[in-house]
Amino acid sequence: RPPPLRPLPEQRPPPERAIVARGAARAMAPPSQPSGGFLVIPAPPRTGVLGAEEEDQVISDPSVLAALEHAYNARHALKLELPASRGVHFEDRARARAEHAADLLVPMLPECARSALLGASEAQAWLPLAQQDALLSQAIRSKSGANGDRLYEAIKTLVFISAFAEAMGLEPDSMWPMPRGSAATLISGEHQRAKKAGVGSRGGATVGDNFRSSLKFLVEHLGFPIEVSGTVVSGAAPSAKASGGLRRPT
Repeated sequence: RPPPLRPLPEQRPPPERAIVARGAARAMAPPSQPSGGFLVIPAPPRTGVLGAEEEDQVISDPSVLAALEHAYNARHALKLELPASRGVHFEDRARARAEHAADLLVPMLPECARSALLGASEAQAWLPLAQQDALLSQAIRSKSGANGDRLYEAIKTLVFISAFAEAMGLEPDSMWPMPRGSAATLISGEHQRAKKAGVGSRGGATVGDNFRSSLKFLVEHLGFPIEVSGTVVSGAAPSAKASGGLRRPT
């Protein structure tokens, strides 16, 4: 018969020196006092655990929140008189909507976007303004998407940005070029507002990503100087793919 096993000597630090879970109320040894070969580091105190809604409240400055609300209201109030569609063939209707949206967009382009699309303005001073506008309209129509939807969304985004600048006491042109911090503020603000409203099948979880996509469209196809890459911008709102599992129960 084998002899009974002896208990091993106690190797753990005493309870008062152990590393405990965050928020625990027990006293702990200072970091400078090792115990049993361990360096004991007190966990920072925490008063409570944030809920999901509180964690989304990244934008908290009252003036910025007010400007974001003003921008949303301006975009929501925008009413576009679309070309007549009844009795019109699908292709003709799509062409008419694309032309209509392009005609609205061209006057909204700041000089920096016009130069990005046409080239340096001083090198083509001989080109009449009407001719420049015609070239821009033609180029923009080629990026209209189905029924001009992409262009109409771009118009709404520009109205949003212009209204935000107005509420912040800025000139609209002062928004260009738009750095990553400004782009992330608009994206995060839209995500925050939509999540709080909780509308749609995913409770507003994809609104911020949709706004980010609209900013990218302005950059890639309309020549707007907006920094839409980088960690700050990508982290301003979850991607549509990441939000796919957040569909609200029905």
